Order: sequence, then C-alpha cells, then structure tokens
Amino acid sequence: MLRRTLDAEASRGRGDLLEELNDRELALLRMFAAGRSNGEIAEELFLSVNTVKWHARRLYAKLDVHRRGEAVARARELKII
Repeated sequence: MLRRTLDAEASRGRGDLLEELNDRELALLRMFAAGRSNGEIAEELFLSVNTVKWHARRLYAKLDVHRRGEAVARARELKII
C-alpha cells in the first residue's frame, strides 16, 4: 500500500502541484526558503501570524510534509523554487 502511494506521488507532476498551489502559498515558500519567521512574513504580507500559520498548514498538506524545512526541500526537489 505504501509503495503504491509513493508511486502515485512520484507520478504526480510538478505542473499538477503548481496548479494546486496558490500565489500566497508560493510566496510563503519563497519566504520560508529565505529564512523569514512567521512574524516577518505576516508583516510583509499584511496578514496576522495566525493567517500565515493557516496558509502554511494548507501548503504542508499539499506538499505532504509536516515542517517548514521539509516544505522548502520538497519545493526545491520539484524545482518550484
């Protein structure tokens, strides 16, 4: 079962994932990669820290990761950033 899930994930193209990610999530990825904190991101995007966290959780789910560093690594692996 796990193997099938991994195969399905591997067959999922970069283009498919890019279509799923919205502009805000892509901006978050770039800011995560730049090492910005949630507070810095919130200030720059005129959002609350809780809203940044909400967008981050949605991004993590789409990338199938649990942490900021994993999200950046996955995005680099897929050549999104």
